[in-house]
Amino acid sequence: MISKNYFVIVFIYSISFLYLIKCQITNQYDRLLSNEPDYIDVQYIPSILHNDKIYLTILYKCSSLTQRRISLSITIERTLYRINVAVFRRYWFCRKSTHVKIRYIRVNLHRSIAYASDSTINLQSWPIEHGRLKLIMYKNEQENENEILKKLEYNVRFLPVHKRPSFRSFRWNPFINKTINDICRNEPEVVRIINYPLVLTGSAYGKYFVLPAYQNYDLRLEQQIQSIRPKFSIIFWLYIDEYCPYGSNAIQCSILQHLTFNNTHLTPEIFLNREGQIIVNMFGYLYDLKGTGARTIASIPKKDWCRVAFIVDEYYWNIYINCLQTWDKPIKANHYSSIYYYFNDEFGTFLIGGSDISSSFRGFISQMDIYRRRALTYEQLSSRLNISFMPYLPSIIQESSKCKRYLDSFRQCREQFDLFNKRIQQKFTCNAQPFPLNKSNRQCLLVRTWKQQLSSSSSSVDIRYRIFRALRRRKMNSTMDVANKLFDLTIKLLVSDN
Repeated sequence: MISKNYFVIVFIYSISFLYLIKCQITNQYDRLLSNEPDYIDVQYIPSILHNDKIYLTILYKCSSLTQRRISLSITIERTLYRINVAVFRRYWFCRKSTHVKIRYIRVNLHRSIAYASDSTINLQSWPIEHGRLKLIMYKNEQENENEILKKLEYNVRFLPVHKRPSFRSFRWNPFINKTINDICRNEPEVVRIINYPLVLTGSAYGKYFVLPAYQNYDLRLEQQIQSIRPKFSIIFWLYIDEYCPYGSNAIQCSILQHLTFNNTHLTPEIFLNREGQIIVNMFGYLYDLKGTGARTIASIPKKDWCRVAFIVDEYYWNIYINCLQTWDKPIKANHYSSIYYYFNDEFGTFLIGGSDISSSFRGFISQMDIYRRRALTYEQLSSRLNISFMPYLPSIIQESSKCKRYLDSFRQCREQFDLFNKRIQQKFTCNAQPFPLNKSNRQCLLVRTWKQQLSSSSSSVDIRYRIFRALRRRKMNSTMDVANKLFDLTIKLLVSDN
């Protein structure tokens, strides 16, 4: 009985102590803000926001007899389909008061910002780490932009994607993981390799990936049987600026390659030649050095998003190309082989774009899906691509006024550089170099003639001769000194020439 009373006394004392602290804080703000009728502020914002018992302390005071709305929100700039998305929102009302009030609000962010991705519950974690915290006081109860009385904004940060916890609590994780991993393994038939547009610059760079091995015995057995009678489909979207990069001597440029660690070619390989025709290479066995190749008759148009469907069904393959501007007029191609192809998607590495063997084309690749063990029909292909948002509008950047201004500025600088370089070359009758001064007989004859003409002149020594003399005598301690001297004399030469 004594212990119970003791805990009651301690509890009451703790509550009283916290209340006194709160009163002391509000009294201090009352003295500081006695001349401000309306006031809002956030007392403390954590360095990183998450959903693990984070509270925001809001201070506010109103001077109106009618209710006023106070809104607290945390927003991010954009998602895939929306802009200025609120990931947390709270609001309350206040009335006239002479004292500053305190409200503690627990942060409960959107689960795509606070937790890691989880395919079992279709949770996709957004790779966003920065946001904006907004605290707004309105003149009345309505949330109207024209009725804003006070507004505060702060930059906030969220947990990085790799540090975000699982959406489920700890006690459920072991059971759920055991259920999924050991009993009902998730072996997707469709593997999404690329979601957003992948930029290819025509160089030896791209993206590589390896398909996961099957865990289910029946699927492994089916995959081994289909290795000599393969069925699979590769669907992707293509945007071409140039078939092959300018200045390259390559006959064909890479779209997709399948290689081993020692650059042994595997089925399939898809290339693009300089005429825009697709070239497909297939191999009949594992270490087939020749393989069989075929190319399409029609070419893929430039400056347009095109869906390319490459479908293999045992001993023949089909290609369907649908471009957005000519969607109802697809490009179709097929090839029949007298032998079966060999294909094992668990063996080797897939390369999208360029590599050490072949460079890529210039453009974009997006939404690449691989259908394992499944040959689709034309009717089963995906619908048109939604290109209404920014990643699928590659031409909008070059057409913008800001980009045009930069391009014009670069063009003017390049013209000035070419003019400067041309004038310098015209001043040198002999291509004098700082180290060493190796001259042909004809050049030395020109220099001697030039020197005699300048020496016999009654006028002052020409700057061109001074440049040559400085280089000829080499009275400098280093190459940097020679370069500095040459630069100074060249500038004087150009100024005097004007």
